[in-house]
Amino acid sequence: MDINTREWPAMMPGPLPDTGVAIWLVVLAEVPPLDCLSQDERIRAAAAIDPLVGERYRAARRALRLILAAALGQNPADLLFSYGPARQPHLAWPEASGIAFSLSYREGVALVALSRAGPVGVDLETIDPSIPAFDIAASEFASAEVRELASASEEALAHNFTQMWVRKEALAKMSGKGLWEGLSSLPADHGAHAHWHDLSDLPQGFAGACASEAAPALITQARCVFTRPPGG
Repeated sequence: MDINTREWPAMMPGPLPDTGVAIWLVVLAEVPPLDCLSQDERIRAAAAIDPLVGERYRAARRALRLILAAALGQNPADLLFSYGPARQPHLAWPEASGIAFSLSYREGVALVALSRAGPVGVDLETIDPSIPAFDIAASEFASAEVRELASASEEALAHNFTQMWVRKEALAKMSGKGLWEGLSSLPADHGAHAHWHDLSDLPQGFAGACASEAAPALITQARCVFTRPPGG
């Protein structure tokens, strides 16, 4: 897969500002193969039937650990995670870090969001024109969202549907709800008062969104690089 990320400025991970949200775009093939995963993470990766799925999981978890460790000034292998009732992740160590985080990955790309502005959720999906987008929306989405999709051209339907979907996923992660609680209860249409932010300039074929109570001006996007870029 040709992953074009030139629209995202390349930066090494580092400290997180006291306010706002930082969103990192990661190319999984570029993540260093460091030995920093927990036993649980290694077991889950080894259980994958498809070796590529397992390797992408390992790379995504390494990226999350490296980015969090840089923000906290810690060793990535020392970070401990805990999970809430809907599998929302938290840092168990170091405690009281003040950082909320979210991870999503598809194919060879990941998004990592860090926040000191309260809970955060991020979601990334591939856009599949073959899915029955309108049928799914008609049975699962709110009526205003269905009306918005109904006005889309055939060419735009898959993109618009997937963009709504990632908004809902991001909101579910931010709120700690599961999607099983009802897709229609997670607002994703342009008329809704919702704390989501569409991510621009993603690689072709992807849609992504971040959910946070932070103002859009406090949300930054960068491509994560793990070696200092030329001139950086």
